Amino acid sequence: MLTHTHTISLYSVCTAHLHRRNNHGAGGDKSPSTFWLGGPTVYWSPQLLVITFSIMHKTDAQATMQMICDVLLRLNLPISMLRGQTYDGASNMAGKFNGTQALIAGKQPLAIYVHCLMHCGNLAAQSALESAAPIRDAISTIIYLLLIRQMAERT
Repeated sequence: MLTHTHTISLYSVCTAHLHRRNNHGAGGDKSPSTFWLGGPTVYWSPQLLVITFSIMHKTDAQATMQMICDVLLRLNLPISMLRGQTYDGASNMAGKFNGTQALIAGKQPLAIYVHCLMHCGNLAAQSALESAAPIRDAISTIIYLLLIRQMAERT
């Protein structure tokens, strides 16, 4: 019997970007999702939300920063256009000098860090999901399958 014990973390990365519009939209639409950020006729509207998942074997700031940069590259979103970043308050993420936010700010100083208040909601949801056996088992199976696929890609 061959057993392996792996410590892995599943990270989610959510990205959204703004689309520049030269007017209020089709027919002069001033919908609530369109807002003015400067200039006489330049408006921006939320364009796309993408959620990606990555298996992480190391969760230090350097590995996490590299994973985020890889996700941005795969989505064709240049880090030079990054203007915000939000994480939980863990030191490897939010650390002022060596956290992920500091490393990304070193690459793009305009990427302002804001503490993620949704982290509390995430913890509550995680606790609720873990108490529901079918959902917990489904998530465990997905992680296991992702791990198998990743190991197969290495060989």
